[in-house]
Amino acid sequence: LDLFSGLKFGSSGPSDDYRNRWNLNTTHGKGWLPKIVVIAGSGRSFCAGIDVYTLKMDQDESHSNRTSNTSIPDPALVALNLKRRIELMQNALNAIESCDCLVIAAMHGYILGSGLELALACDLRICDIDSKFGLTEVQLGLCADLGGIQRLTRASGGNHAMMRYLIHSGDTFDAKTA
Repeated sequence: LDLFSGLKFGSSGPSDDYRNRWNLNTTHGKGWLPKIVVIAGSGRSFCAGIDVYTLKMDQDESHSNRTSNTSIPDPALVALNLKRRIELMQNALNAIESCDCLVIAAMHGYILGSGLELALACDLRICDIDSKFGLTEVQLGLCADLGGIQRLTRASGGNHAMMRYLIHSGDTFDAKTA
């Protein structure tokens, strides 16, 4: 089940077809519900976070939709596009978290930013010993806005000082610390 492929986050927003992908509690035309879903990355990492280039493309698209000839992108359109993108990703992670089946994150390599937020939405997280984790959005002047802060708080096992440090610093941590 590919939750994000083909999504276009323009000013008109995504179609209902993409929203329907996130309802993991439906049969998807198969007549049965899965008991277990495994989310795994391909390549060298599970997920190294959001593609920052797409954020720049949103800004460029907002600029190209303008009727004036100024070189400054419309900040309202940029903010609206970013808000829509964030809401869509929040909905996807909330659907994973509330799914009736067991959702397992099979992780390796880097699990950073929204990749860690994705893993935190899963019921079980399994990683290799060389994995590196982090809510690194803060290093870009952003915050973990997909529910990662709340989910990390619940998963921290009572080590709130460490959790606050990781959220505010954007530092990465290893599998043993995780």
